[in-house]
Amino acid sequence: EFYPTQYELLKSRGMAERVVQDLRLHEDPFFNPAGARRAASGETDSTTANDTRALAGMAGRLRGGLSVNAVRKTQLVRLTYRSLNPEFATKVVNGYADAYISWGIDERSGEAERGSAYLASEIETLKQEIQDKEAQLQALTLNSDAIIVDAEGGSMVTSQLESLNSSYSDAVRIRVEKEARYKELLQAPKENVADSQSDGLVRQLRGEQLTLEREYETQLKTYKPEWPAMVELKTNIDKGRQHLDSVIDEMA
Repeated sequence: EFYPTQYELLKSRGMAERVVQDLRLHEDPFFNPAGARRAASGETDSTTANDTRALAGMAGRLRGGLSVNAVRKTQLVRLTYRSLNPEFATKVVNGYADAYISWGIDERSGEAERGSAYLASEIETLKQEIQDKEAQLQALTLNSDAIIVDAEGGSMVTSQLESLNSSYSDAVRIRVEKEARYKELLQAPKENVADSQSDGLVRQLRGEQLTLEREYETQLKTYKPEWPAMVELKTNIDKGRQHLDSVIDEMA
């Protein structure tokens, strides 16, 4: 179910609106000639990417040229964009890929923030419960002279104290566990936090980076660094490291 859902997200109006805004297509001479003329002359009106109705209309037009097709027996998807302008088609299809990646990073980053906020809220709730139970324990201790004996000869106050003590201990334990997890998230290295929030993306990118670096070291035994193929491989390694670092910064 995961991949069909992602395909529908790629084809959605929301993703198209993100592409329109990211690529500033409301000012593109091919896609929106009138908007391009207005932008060139410094004019502004309601037909900008910030206008909800205009943005929805442009997104609807943009979606008409997009095709999303799964590559059989893989986890890959092929994006195709049809247009009379090849340069525009190339720009849009790459814009869709970039928009989907940035959307995924935004979603995972939001999940991490919501998780931290939830833990902080849980800790505050447990602290209040502990304070309430401490107050109850104090009240029972002060009133321990008014002991009611049940039919079996036991003390009802003693029984209540034992129950409250047990609840109090449980609340303290849970609070300590949640605080430890919260501090762990705050103090963990950026790469570890990003890895835990990226559904394996950081781990995958790190593995690909190591593979490229090992290949480069192996090829150095045969070729010089200035050899064209080596230069290209080194460029890919540098780009991969930059991409990995940017993903870690976004997720951490």
